[in-house]
Amino acid sequence: MKVLVLLPLLGHPRLRKRVEGLREAGAEVRCMAFERDEPFPTGAGDVAESLGKLSHGRYLARLRPYAGALGRVRAAAAGVDAVYTFGPDLLALAEAATLGLRQPPALAVEVADIREILMDPGLRGRSARAAERALLRRVDVLVHTSQAYVDG
Repeated sequence: MKVLVLLPLLGHPRLRKRVEGLREAGAEVRCMAFERDEPFPTGAGDVAESLGKLSHGRYLARLRPYAGALGRVRAAAAGVDAVYTFGPDLLALAEAATLGLRQPPALAVEVADIREILMDPGLRGRSARAAERALLRRVDVLVHTSQAYVDG
């Protein structure tokens, strides 16, 4: 099985664990990652193709790097069985990149937390929740990091 993993950054222990787990399960893994000013040291196994630089917490500012990465992600996704993403923003990039592919790969997203905006009872929160629901409709696999996340 060929898997494309879209990483929001390199070196994070949870992300590294997923990539290692996929490889141990026999998957041929290709990683593409965004660069950040991150606090995590990278190891020899953290090899990924750079998709550009992202600023922490500035979600609207990510639109330009995501748009710039779209063609490269589409080309990489065309030859894989699955695309594994972390969070709704990278899921949106994967969905956009795989639209219209003759044989679209399965989409997986891992969610580790609930963003503050999703808890907002106002228009911003309702809009964010609606956008997330729309993204999740195309997902084949939803990975959560804790049962408390699901139960609570």
